Amino acid sequence: MRWLRSPYPWIAVVIALLMFSPVLVWNWQHDWASFKFQFIRAGADHGISARTVGDFLGLQLALVGPILFPVVLAGSLMLAWRGYRRQNPAFILISTCALVPFAYFLWKSLSLRIGDTWPLLIWPFAFAAAAINLVEMGKEARSGWIARTAAPWAKAAVVLGVVLNVAIFYYYSVSGFAVAATKDPVAKEAGYGEIASRAKAVADKVGATWIATLDYRIYAELRWHLKDSIPVIQVNERSRFIGFKDNASAAMRSGIGLYVDSAPNDGNIIETGTPAVLRVVGQADRTWRGVVIEPFVFKTVTGWTPDLSPPPDSPFYRWRLLN
Repeated sequence: MRWLRSPYPWIAVVIALLMFSPVLVWNWQHDWASFKFQFIRAGADHGISARTVGDFLGLQLALVGPILFPVVLAGSLMLAWRGYRRQNPAFILISTCALVPFAYFLWKSLSLRIGDTWPLLIWPFAFAAAAINLVEMGKEARSGWIARTAAPWAKAAVVLGVVLNVAIFYYYSVSGFAVAATKDPVAKEAGYGEIASRAKAVADKVGATWIATLDYRIYAELRWHLKDSIPVIQVNERSRFIGFKDNASAAMRSGIGLYVDSAPNDGNIIETGTPAVLRVVGQADRTWRGVVIEPFVFKTVTGWTPDLSPPPDSPFYRWRLLN
């Protein structure tokens, strides 16, 4: 309450809002387009999936450390317990900053793939919470197994973390190895430059003036590599894009598009839900360090023009209706 009566936290809120105000003003003028773009995917009605939960927990074990991850998570839980037991606001604040977002991401991982970088905000607070908890345990001088093993586990986590960081740096920066490449988070983002170049060459060859895809990662990577040389459209999840200016309409009047997706991709919503005729005109492999990560196929699209602003009852409006 003493801090809440102080003017400084409220001055900080005002400063933050002033700095963020251009984003709010732009969104207010454009029907909150960027907020819709970010939150529609998170709020989509995905099915429960054990795979996405395993991906999230496995990724945290790999990125934080196989020992450090459980150590800092346990330390945060124990500090929260100490904070509420002692009514210590600092302990409660630090542990809450780690545990609440972790619980949220764990809950969302039941139905959504959590990005590699999304949970990064958790771990600085979790590291601090675990360190503070370790000091508090030392002050209590208890003889239980948790007290006896806490310090050795913390030391092992730090030592292994240093070793892993050196090994990972060598693996990605120096070596040319490709261990478990198809599961590697870096490999998942690699090789799209070759796919983009190949897609543009095939489009020029067949006379396609626009590129379509159903996958957000493919869409983002092709947009990045091809810039404005040819329009790239994600024809599904259009609710995320409504409100953004799109110059693809004129290019789509040519009647020929190029559909790009990982193979096999037969029976997709374009083939089953539209009058479009798709014909295979090329293939390519996305590779990383000489390993094939993902095969791609290119198909011409004729007889159909995507609606860039479909109504909410359209199967191209929301992701959940496509699966």
